[in-house]
Amino acid sequence: MIYLSTGTNSIVVTPYQRATSIQPYYTWQIIRKGTFEEVVFYQDDNSYAPWYWSSFTISVAPTQSGLTAGIIVANSGEWTYNIYEMASPYDLNLSNAITLCQTGILIINGTYSTNQEYDQTDNSDIKYYKNM
Repeated sequence: MIYLSTGTNSIVVTPYQRATSIQPYYTWQIIRKGTFEEVVFYQDDNSYAPWYWSSFTISVAPTQSGLTAGIIVANSGEWTYNIYEMASPYDLNLSNAITLCQTGILIINGTYSTNQEYDQTDNSDIKYYKNM
């Protein structure tokens, strides 16, 4: 399971174990559970040992600057991720995929406002809050 937060994240995965090329290129597909919203993007593998593991830098941002830059716009929640081996870099067409290298669960945590706090200023009244 991979956890992402808003901002820049470094992710380490091992898709090379199932890759068929000596120097594979990877295209990511993420699908939101429940709504089936889909985002397909490419990001360079910046691992110094790509034959053992791969490292990707993925940013979750409110605006997108290109699906080949690893910057995605995605809502908070649970997603499924698929990593495809591609013959060439920057290919976002999944029908060109050589193979599906890895799949898993991706959790995106958004930025939330601070919890609401209640301050008791009048000592003669006791206030309580109950969820119904």
